[in-house]
Amino acid sequence: MERDIETAVLFADVSGSTKLYETAGDKVALAAIGQCIDIFREKTLDEGGRVIKTIGDEVMADFPTANAAASAAIEMQIAVDELMPIGNTKLGIRIGFQFGPVLERDGDLFGDTVNLAARLSGLAVKGQVMTSRETVDRLNNIMRTQCRPLHTLQVKGKAEEVALCELMWRVSDEATTLLDHAWRRASGRIAWPRQGFRSGTGRTHGLPNSRQDRTSRRQVFSGRP
Repeated sequence: MERDIETAVLFADVSGSTKLYETAGDKVALAAIGQCIDIFREKTLDEGGRVIKTIGDEVMADFPTANAAASAAIEMQIAVDELMPIGNTKLGIRIGFQFGPVLERDGDLFGDTVNLAARLSGLAVKGQVMTSRETVDRLNNIMRTQCRPLHTLQVKGKAEEVALCELMWRVSDEATTLLDHAWRRASGRIAWPRQGFRSGTGRTHGLPNSRQDRTSRRQVFSGRP
């Protein structure tokens, strides 16, 4: 059975999995990667998405909206970032997503949107979420504030270059101030006390101070009650 649909296609994979097998051994590496795959599945389902298929250390999923895909990407990154290191290796993931028309056939997806989402995932580095300006335009206003433009990319089969954007899931001090105001206006609550954590680059970033605050903030970003 075939049908044409519009959907947000997301690819997520574990960065450095080959090296992990070499340094940690097959059994430990397989368990660690399996833990990441379980996170991919859980966060996909939480945001109303479907896991289309799993290929080694990579998951392909789709979501009804660009916002749902963005929310899932953020949740995947946060959850993996919170995992304990495997020996001297800190696990990280790369994510790319794109919204657009696809051909659905026998539970699989095909088309330019799928190809571009896979390309975006391949361009991302550890801890990064990549998408296009076209997809960013479909996000809600608050989620758009977490995106920053990068550069353009010539993609095979497309006449025009694709404008790349990064979805920032680690919040800098300046961005935290802006998002605090948006969060307060939308939720009617006082902004959370800042309790920093360090990213892979060594910078300290703000986080909500409690599980309730984290939940409320994620609801604002996703547009869900």
